[in-house]
Amino acid sequence: MNFQNIVQRFYQLFLMAFCVINTSACIYILDPITYKLAIQQGNVLEKEQVDKLEIGMTQEQVSFVLGSPIIEDTFMTDRWDYVYRYKSSHGKITEESLFVEFKAGKLTNIGGSFLEKIKAEEKEKSSS
Repeated sequence: MNFQNIVQRFYQLFLMAFCVINTSACIYILDPITYKLAIQQGNVLEKEQVDKLEIGMTQEQVSFVLGSPIIEDTFMTDRWDYVYRYKSSHGKITEESLFVEFKAGKLTNIGGSFLEKIKAEEKEKSSS
């Protein structure tokens, strides 16, 4: 091999490596502007559904109003947890939860962050 062939081969390898490095770097540069899907998981709960709940309802009635719970604890069969998680395309995460408790097959307690959010919105609405 003469010197000119060695230089030409080195130039080709350098150009190929340069292109590969620049192409992979574009992934990180373009990441903020690439479209990302919003991810919605769990039970989507509405205020109207929770408003229909009444202490003393049967498990079947609660299941009809809210749907099947995401979490049914095998050790605490008298508590159902409804969990909702939303991750926006910008990465902001919203989590809400609602639990219902039963005694002898009847609804005895309702709680969770979703219920607190509803109460805070009603309080804010009534004060304005």
